[in-house]
Amino acid sequence: LEEAGGAPVLCSYSFVADAERIMKRFKKYKPVNMTKEKAKDTEKIIDRSKKIVGEVQHSTPIGEIQRFTYGANVFLTRPNTEGTIFGRNEDNDDINEFGGYLQSETGVIPDGLSLILAGRVDWHSEFADPVFSPRAGLVITPAVNQKIRLTWNRAYATPAPADFFLDLLAEPDVFRFADKGIGEYRYGARGVGVPATGYSFERIPGVGLTFHSTYVPDRSQAIPVAAGSELWSVPLGFVIAAYPDLATLLSQIPEPTPEDVGSVMGMLNLETEGFDPVTDSDVRSVPRLKPMVNQTIEAGYKGIIGRDVQIDVGAYYSMIKDFITSQQLFTPNVLLNGSDVYNYMIPYLLAGGLSRDTAEAIVEAMSSVPLGTVSPIESTDPTELLLAPTNAGDIDYWGVDLSVVFSISRSISCAGTYSYISQNYFEDLAGYGDLSLNAPKHKGSASVRYRASSSGFLSEIRYRYVDGFRVKSAVYRGVVKSYGLIDLLFTYPLAFAPGTKLKLAATNVLGHRHIEFVGAPEIGRMVTAQLSYGF
Repeated sequence: LEEAGGAPVLCSYSFVADAERIMKRFKKYKPVNMTKEKAKDTEKIIDRSKKIVGEVQHSTPIGEIQRFTYGANVFLTRPNTEGTIFGRNEDNDDINEFGGYLQSETGVIPDGLSLILAGRVDWHSEFADPVFSPRAGLVITPAVNQKIRLTWNRAYATPAPADFFLDLLAEPDVFRFADKGIGEYRYGARGVGVPATGYSFERIPGVGLTFHSTYVPDRSQAIPVAAGSELWSVPLGFVIAAYPDLATLLSQIPEPTPEDVGSVMGMLNLETEGFDPVTDSDVRSVPRLKPMVNQTIEAGYKGIIGRDVQIDVGAYYSMIKDFITSQQLFTPNVLLNGSDVYNYMIPYLLAGGLSRDTAEAIVEAMSSVPLGTVSPIESTDPTELLLAPTNAGDIDYWGVDLSVVFSISRSISCAGTYSYISQNYFEDLAGYGDLSLNAPKHKGSASVRYRASSSGFLSEIRYRYVDGFRVKSAVYRGVVKSYGLIDLLFTYPLAFAPGTKLKLAATNVLGHRHIEFVGAPEIGRMVTAQLSYGF
């Protein structure tokens, strides 16, 4: 379907294991940043996975105006990470994919109008039902070297193996309890794939959601969220450790009942490093993943204008159903209700002679200590915070792609490209939070090329621009700033060795240090040399 063209599907699947995560000091409750000195060496990630691919294809013409192309594919993915990525799923993570397709090309008007119809069916071992992907295209040839295309395409995107089988402890101590000397109560953060059963939360009739805590001897013990204040002594003990001079006063405050001080749920926000309020209805099961289906309508033109200008321009509109997010935190923590703690403690603290500022700091610390985790039934460690992908809903956007080449002479040409996406960030998608395509709205390039026809020498200077964009990919959140780079390219055939070429390429030749994705290192200048020989 090359002549019919197509539009890009923009999505991202990633999960980063080395998470710089969050704790707030109990004394003044300021963020604790993970410095290089504190960071531990990450364990080795091993990936010896294999993929076995097979394809058979055959094409049959019928007369001069009809051609059928058909075939079949097989993809067998055999992950092997020795437990470093897929953990407890290591022995049950094979993926089998089978597909078959048929394409019809009909010359409705010879050399003037072609109709392309295609369809394929795919079976995936992790999906309950097969997926059908149709496509239709019209290619109009109004003149020599001129083509107009109109296409409609429905295709599905296969989730990455990690979306099904990931089992990776991203951070063993997400709240940095070890830094406070209370490492025995630490909470881990784990990235997980979505099993066939999905993830579901227990709700006890008349009681509601439950949570699990590291502060009780049996972590499997389910505690009603409404009874969180039964662990009052835990945050109180932490505060006493931070304010030892106030130990007597704080110890004399009677332990409240759940009626005096209630509990709330908060989802750890990996950007603000605080807790976002969560209600009971916000805690939703994570169902088995469904394929992400993209329908795209595209119109484009490709041709030569005059003798000197080549142009390829296309506009598309994409509708994505059941968009699969990157790893998202879906297990909230339980905390004491801040307003209740304030109303309960302030009279005791002020009566004890404390200033209002100190009293409010103590109240804030008391209501900021995570008491436990609301975890799904399927969790192997009920106190861990879990991150998993999910089908978050439907999105749509449109875009434009443009490419122009202008020949100044037989040796010199100029070229330019430009791409635009109407929307690359979606706020509060179906209640699952913000979603980013992790791609810029604008990007483009401009270049000048010189080719000596006599010697075959080629040189090119190119400027690339990428607009800034927001990133939300697992634990990596933030903004990539816009950047512009200059590249150089030289290719020189060696006359003394026929068929041999020397190629020198310098990307970002001015050495502008920049990042291209949040969490990735800065990139500077890179120079490469390549010697090739061809028969």
